[in-house]
Amino acid sequence: MSKESITIPRTPDVKVIETFRGLCTQFGFPTFSIATVTGVPINDVISEIDNPESQELRLLLEADSTIINLCQSNHRGIHIQYYRGGTQDPKSALFDTVIIDWNRNNSKESIFSPSERLEIGFYLAKELNPFDPSKIAQWNVPEPFNQAFSIHDEMLNRLERLNVKLIEDADSFRRESESHYLEKEKTLEEKIEKKAEELKQEYIKRQSELTERQADLDATLAEIDARNNTVVRREIRDKMLEDVTNRIKKFGVSPSTEQKRTPVFRGILLLGIVILGLLILSLYEYHILLSRPLLAEAQKSSSPNSGENEVLNIKDKKFIVDGSVEYTWYWQIAKTSILSFALISTILYAIKWQDKWAKQHSDLEFELQQFNLDVNRANWVIESCLEWRKETESEVPEQLLNSITRNLFNSNSNKEENVIHPADELASAIIGSSSKLKLNVAGNEIELNPKKVPKEISNRNS
Repeated sequence: MSKESITIPRTPDVKVIETFRGLCTQFGFPTFSIATVTGVPINDVISEIDNPESQELRLLLEADSTIINLCQSNHRGIHIQYYRGGTQDPKSALFDTVIIDWNRNNSKESIFSPSERLEIGFYLAKELNPFDPSKIAQWNVPEPFNQAFSIHDEMLNRLERLNVKLIEDADSFRRESESHYLEKEKTLEEKIEKKAEELKQEYIKRQSELTERQADLDATLAEIDARNNTVVRREIRDKMLEDVTNRIKKFGVSPSTEQKRTPVFRGILLLGIVILGLLILSLYEYHILLSRPLLAEAQKSSSPNSGENEVLNIKDKKFIVDGSVEYTWYWQIAKTSILSFALISTILYAIKWQDKWAKQHSDLEFELQQFNLDVNRANWVIESCLEWRKETESEVPEQLLNSITRNLFNSNSNKEENVIHPADELASAIIGSSSKLKLNVAGNEIELNPKKVPKEISNRNS
């Protein structure tokens, strides 16, 4: 029987359980058992994958303490035991011991092969981090201090090996990254060169296609130029006539133009309503004025003892002063006449304004129709001139050309007249026909004489 003892730093319970679980899952150990310092045994512990954990094992894992005293397992002629604090008394507080028995006398199973035994040793060394207490010099200190120094030295050695491994891995990673980068860069350059070549070929192909299309276009333009001018001219004429015909069919003004008429129409309508209201009010006052003498006569007949002054007091003082009639009657008649004239003038102005719009529309429609006729006539003149030149090889006589083109594209529409209000026409007629005009306004006399107006004022007004 061959036994090997491995000294390891003090290990917590969770790490011990995980190590023996690894033996079960990786190397086929069927089970392992645990003994604690409290005397509670946990037997037949197997892998968590195969069987749920017992309550004691779950509590042990949750506590994460160091109360495991012994943990052991055996399989195929190998017996592995873990002792807390070593196998000898007194127990060490710094390190634990793992004993591996490679050849058990009572083993009836086939033993592990040398390679499998090496793998088990590598696994235990990786998981438990063993160290050799006799590797460093012994100091003249108690044994526990030497053991602590041994553990510390072993940890430093492991850190050095880990540092070297990290540096080697970093260097290897850097080399692999550089190699991968160079490879990717080379691949990318090849792709770029390939894409550039493809684009170049595509450009050459497109350039050749464009050259061919340009040649076809030049040939088409030459063919169009070679066509008979008469055919092209007739096509243009037909398009012009079609456009003019469409405009005649859809003749009318735009909505914006219609909207511009709205404010003027509303202003005329408002002016007419205001004048009509004032006229109604004036007629009502005139009616009241006519009815007052009748009321006075009725009161006089009912009261014969009343004097003349009392009867006169019945009348409004606005109309009677010292028993004589003022100019109120004349003013009322004049106001009513003026308002009537203003209302009639406004109505006539509105009629003339609407008539002007209608006349402009009719003139414009006539011009469009005349333009349609002139286009046909001009086309006939051009074709006649070309045929004359072709047949006689000379120009058309000027007299003949003037006679067949007389009034061509000449508009006969008269210049539109401005719409003048009838009151302005009446005032212009009165003032224009008289040499001078005198007005009596509130006791002041104003004389208007066009001959006495200074030239500077006349020029400024003109």
